[in-house]
Amino acid sequence: RLYDGVAQTLRIIKDSCVPVVAYTDARVYNSLFRMWRLELIALVSRLYAPSNNIDSEPPGHRPEYLAKIPADYVRLLAPDDRKPNPATLTDICADFSVAPSRALYVGDSLVRDIHMAQNAGLHNAWARYGANLDRSLWPMLARVTHWTADDVAREEQVRAEAGDVRPEVEIDALSEILEHYTLASCSGAHCQSFGAAAAESVVT
Repeated sequence: RLYDGVAQTLRIIKDSCVPVVAYTDARVYNSLFRMWRLELIALVSRLYAPSNNIDSEPPGHRPEYLAKIPADYVRLLAPDDRKPNPATLTDICADFSVAPSRALYVGDSLVRDIHMAQNAGLHNAWARYGANLDRSLWPMLARVTHWTADDVAREEQVRAEAGDVRPEVEIDALSEILEHYTLASCSGAHCQSFGAAAAESVVT
């Protein structure tokens, strides 16, 4: 289930004509299924994910939820794209004709999310409520994740390189971003054609 206030906050952002996009390392169909079950498809403008994380469609009959997702909803990235990749964030901003300095990135990892956003020049809010986990469980998580041994080793290297990351804002609920940032819409042709005019964008 969603954290408290997430759906309501996303609706406020959407009603302000500011696009919200999702950037993930997870497998595409898994991500789409979770977003569909959590009723996020209509609240998130686009999903970005590496192309090597898209499997063939789930076995059996085509799931009903896939038929309800727009054909251009998923934007596939390079197969080797991995967080933290600041260039991907600047590319996402360019897709929506939004300057990085007018975009906000929200993430629960100081290393893979916040450090990346800072290097890309985006405003950044650390969702520390999503990082409340027992660090002793990290080895177990590494065993059950879709990551390879190389991915796990890279994660540990990135953690070491990032050092002490200090977010621009720390939040205990997504709704708190509305207290720290002003949503601003634009009237650019690109934004209008996408159906969500925005001069600011929220990346999660």
